[in-house]
Amino acid sequence: MLALAVLHDVEGDVELQLTNEAPSASNMTLLFDGILSTGRRLVEVQTVYLHRITGIRTLTEELPLRIWGDDPRQPEHVVIECLGLVELS
Repeated sequence: MLALAVLHDVEGDVELQLTNEAPSASNMTLLFDGILSTGRRLVEVQTVYLHRITGIRTLTEELPLRIWGDDPRQPEHVVIECLGLVELS
């Protein structure tokens, strides 16, 4: 499990983008770079209340993953770069 928390009630809305490419904006900072073990070859993005936002099918049981943000402490824009995707559902 990997968790990224933002306080939208305090900080306002946060734009979340799922992609297989690094962000092109120069103001984005790399927040995480690693491998996420998936087991079932499925990664789900959920809110802190466990409401499903999307599911990601992967090619293997290990998903190379990078998370980028426009601010390391209070991001308004977060990009989740997933390599090895099959489909977004």
